[in-house]
Amino acid sequence: MATDENGIPLHYKIFPGNVADPNTLIPFMLEIADIYEVNSVTIIADKGMSVNRNIRFLESKNWKYIISYRMKAGSKQFKEYVLDEKDYINDGGLIYKTRDIASSYNKKRINGHFRRQIISFSQKRATKDKNNRDILIQNFTKKMNKDNLVSCDDLAGSKKYRFFKPINKGAFYELDIEKIQEDQKYDGYYVYETNRTDLSVKEVINLYSKQWQIESNFKTLKGKLSLRPMYLSTWNHIVGYICLCFISLVFLNYIIYILNSKLGLTGKSKITEHKVINVIKEAKEIEVFVNKQKIETIQVYNDELQESWQTYQILLELLTKEKVT
Repeated sequence: MATDENGIPLHYKIFPGNVADPNTLIPFMLEIADIYEVNSVTIIADKGMSVNRNIRFLESKNWKYIISYRMKAGSKQFKEYVLDEKDYINDGGLIYKTRDIASSYNKKRINGHFRRQIISFSQKRATKDKNNRDILIQNFTKKMNKDNLVSCDDLAGSKKYRFFKPINKGAFYELDIEKIQEDQKYDGYYVYETNRTDLSVKEVINLYSKQWQIESNFKTLKGKLSLRPMYLSTWNHIVGYICLCFISLVFLNYIIYILNSKLGLTGKSKITEHKVINVIKEAKEIEVFVNKQKIETIQVYNDELQESWQTYQILLELLTKEKVT
């Protein structure tokens, strides 16, 4: 999925479930370039897209990018560079260091392009990294038997195995202490790769942070717009259903953008997707007809629905005024 700078979706492409994430970027961008005649663009993508062929493809098109680098999958030399305290700068609480590297393939085949690596450290992120790891470990330990092992069946459904290792030909799993200790070393570190050398470190990080808009859109699709679970059997039905969900997402985000922009709402006062969806669910009217003539309109109203009706009145007034109906 691609969004504009306001988080409003503008394009999507469907891939079969067995296509790995790194293999989706190139066909997706080629389709966007063909449809929208893209000339100037900055691709913001997470570490799932951070493979050399994707970056070199973007460079071949002279497109800009900011991509999270897969630090823990990096070389021993790179990891040592990250952990080396030398050259780190503390800029008002932002701790980082940078280096420019030539774009290459297997340390060969240099293509004349350069990337800037930004290695940042945040104590807040360090706490988050530790908490995320502790949750996985705690969920594992809850399933342990008296031998501190978890059976393969009990571990079924777990998405992240990196802190556990199989024993007895995969029949059981145990905690991988070495991997846990190795992972702890990198708590708080985050690495960006970019060719936006015209931007400061803070500007790169702030621009990358807009990636939450994509994540939020997917969360809304899968949750409030009921993209999943999908009880459909044919490919055409699946494509049609996803298209309907996407159109709904565009309308939802555009309405929210118009409301907040026109009313100047920020922070906790902003109209959110939760408020808009509650309006759709809760702000209801009953029309009474006698002899095919409407004689009365009754609003379904109580104290619990007060906020939804207030939001509805704001929506109705502004959207009518702006003719976005």
